Amino acid sequence: MGLNTLIMVNNLPDPEMDLADRIEVTERMDQSVAFSIHYSVDVCGGDVSRLRESRFDPDTTITILVPEENNLMNCLVKGPVNSQQIHLEHGGAGSWMQVGGADTSIIMGREFRSDIWNSLTDSEVVMAIASRPEYRLIPDAERTNTRHLEMAHVLVQRSNDLQFVRRLARRNGFHFWVSCNPLGIETAHFKKPELNGSPVVDLVINQDGCNMQNLAIRWDTERPTTVENRQLDMSNKNSLNHGTSTQVQNVLGGRSLRQIQGLGVHSTHIAVPSDNGNISGSEAVLMEADWFINASCRTTYRQIKKVIHLYDIINVVGAGSRHSGKYMVSGVRHTIDETAHQMEIELIRNGWD
Repeated sequence: MGLNTLIMVNNLPDPEMDLADRIEVTERMDQSVAFSIHYSVDVCGGDVSRLRESRFDPDTTITILVPEENNLMNCLVKGPVNSQQIHLEHGGAGSWMQVGGADTSIIMGREFRSDIWNSLTDSEVVMAIASRPEYRLIPDAERTNTRHLEMAHVLVQRSNDLQFVRRLARRNGFHFWVSCNPLGIETAHFKKPELNGSPVVDLVINQDGCNMQNLAIRWDTERPTTVENRQLDMSNKNSLNHGTSTQVQNVLGGRSLRQIQGLGVHSTHIAVPSDNGNISGSEAVLMEADWFINASCRTTYRQIKKVIHLYDIINVVGAGSRHSGKYMVSGVRHTIDETAHQMEIELIRNGWD
């Protein structure tokens, strides 16, 4: 392939996998990373032998790596095969198959569980779930403070692990995702994205050094910047109020959504999740609503010399004084064929200059 992509099968290199015509890997916020590998197939003696190869069977572990600068490898995804699409043409010419799969988090969504988690915080629960031996994940969980006690409200799980962990992530203003390093070691992240770090790359348009083909930007300020959070504590009849209007995350720009909205109150109401709840639920609502700018662009590895991933911070240059600056990656679609490694990047921002 054009970028000498390495595809491993059950953690071992497999030269047959390099015969692929095209690879697509899609990363999107709060979704499992999905992959598809496209192959041409031959019809010989009335059979299509590639369709019977065990390397494409269900739950075969596929790892897709691409080279970066300084002879380093970057892992796009590691996870099980879970689908195929097959298209056969009469006579064989033009026939193809597409092997699909997702990262290891998809395994967490297979089994319904009914569990009670007592005397633990959300982050401790996630660490326990990610450490299950069937997942083989290293937990990376940001600490949460609310402890679910039997005298108040224990934490009840009535869903599969993936749904449950994502629900806990959302109510804390976190995200949950799985990453893999070049050695095949997988980490389960349960935390807020890092917004105050340095950008991994400059994406330039309409200036010297232009390295993206296009840039589309849209914004919508009809979002809450205040949360009312009132409820009665049934154990002692005290009033619970965990509302907030505080800017709870770093702003990727000079002016926040609240400063831009101008006059008037933009508020919403949520129920306190438990009697021992804290302000994190209100903060989570504001953090999700905070991203009022969406952008999208297209570039290639050859142009930027960097493999972009979900939650990376990038710097947009040449979009005017208001819309140039830091953005967070909310999605990226990698398309790799014999000519290029293209990246269609989705960006979000919670402020402008």
